[in-house]
Amino acid sequence: MNRDQPTLIIRANQQTAISGALIFTGIDVFMAYQFRKELIDWKHWDTSLPEKIFFVLLVVVTVMTWIALVQNSPRLKMDQVGIWRRRHVFSHTLKLLVTWDNISYYTTQLEPRHNLPTLDLVIRKKVPDEPVNVNITNSDISRENILLLLRIYSKQYGFNDFLEALDAPIAET
Repeated sequence: MNRDQPTLIIRANQQTAISGALIFTGIDVFMAYQFRKELIDWKHWDTSLPEKIFFVLLVVVTVMTWIALVQNSPRLKMDQVGIWRRRHVFSHTLKLLVTWDNISYYTTQLEPRHNLPTLDLVIRKKVPDEPVNVNITNSDISRENILLLLRIYSKQYGFNDFLEALDAPIAET
């Protein structure tokens, strides 16, 4: 194998993570200020109140959002071995998803999730014959660069791509 082959390390877009962390923090601060008697009266803590349960859950989500922002571990890696994906959201380790010689073809698929357009890279494996979906929306590397690297490896390893032109815009849903 040639060590000079291109490698991409793809992380989440930091602008979105910062926005989410600030929005959740703002909601927490607003709720703590507006409902300070109901939420922070520890002498008369009543877990049956929905505001307290919602507030605690919101604080947990806020802390997890800040952890994900500070951690900023790679979501995806493409190197001379194949395509790697992280095990879960807070994982630092990457797991080999598919090797280049085990790819039958790849394409992209735009589908709405939670009323937002989501771009998935669909990779069809040879063994076992199954598709693997990789979300490439909200990445710090452009979709064109990701697809360009896939084209380089598709020529080298002989798998097909079923993509339209690289400069085709992503359709809004």
